[in-house]
Amino acid sequence: YMMGITFVRFVRYDDVEDGDVVSEFTDLPDKEISHNFGLDFGISYRPFEWLNFGMVARNVNSPEFDALEIGAIEMPAQVRMGMAVLPIDNLTLAFDFDVTENEVVTVPDFHSRLVSLGGEYAIPLGRHFDLALRAGGYGNTAAADDSDWAITGGLGLRMGSFHLDFSGAISLDEETVQTDTNSFSSLPTRFGGGINLKWDKSI
Repeated sequence: YMMGITFVRFVRYDDVEDGDVVSEFTDLPDKEISHNFGLDFGISYRPFEWLNFGMVARNVNSPEFDALEIGAIEMPAQVRMGMAVLPIDNLTLAFDFDVTENEVVTVPDFHSRLVSLGGEYAIPLGRHFDLALRAGGYGNTAAADDSDWAITGGLGLRMGSFHLDFSGAISLDEETVQTDTNSFSSLPTRFGGGINLKWDKSI
């Protein structure tokens, strides 16, 4: 199940009052809220204890969300494949990639095909507790500038059947942005973070 909040707003930077760009894009009186569901399928194959292959198809029903002025925004179907290797105890190395080249409806002519690699080392803290240290990177091989790669890192804490994960990513490339009339700042071309809480119980 997904709830989509969409909005369309065109803002010239020199029209922003007091240079407060954040307020202009977070004050959304004309947002549209709609609901839909996404259907995913996944398979995995483990020929050896130390090797695992997987594939997932996401949003195979291409769910749509209402959007003002442009009608609807569609979540296109995507296919992704990957593999994981466990060379030693508690260490996992993973590699995955988008099989499909994905488009972003709201950004014309932008295409995405991500390639990712990373590793995780789990530190046992007790019978029901583990701490995971994670690091990796990803890049968009369909982008016009294929040098824009990002590095990632994170921490994971398992407490019985509960998993709490923290993650972050930042680009290696920077872009100069004018922050007001007389000053400029160098900012990463992309950055992000996330917190995830999951309950996982085998039947």
